[in-house]
Amino acid sequence: MAYIADQDSYSVDELYSVPILGGAIEKLNQLPVAGGEVETFKISPDTENVAFKGDLETDEKFELYLSVKASHTYLPAVRK
Repeated sequence: MAYIADQDSYSVDELYSVPILGGAIEKLNQLPVAGGEVETFKISPDTENVAFKGDLETDEKFELYLSVKASHTYLPAVRK
């Protein structure tokens, strides 16, 4: 299960996942810049990846990212 919350820093929405049957919570995004946050996400049909939109690198410049479950890393999905 994935969700957006401000659980690490007040008023900074970030993306997390936790196994449905319980277990450790994992943050799926990098630390955002001041004013940045995750805005929305979609889980892939096979539940292996999560695509998300946020302004993580530059405040108010929203980009798409892909969190790859197998490598536990995020990748920029779109670069301009």
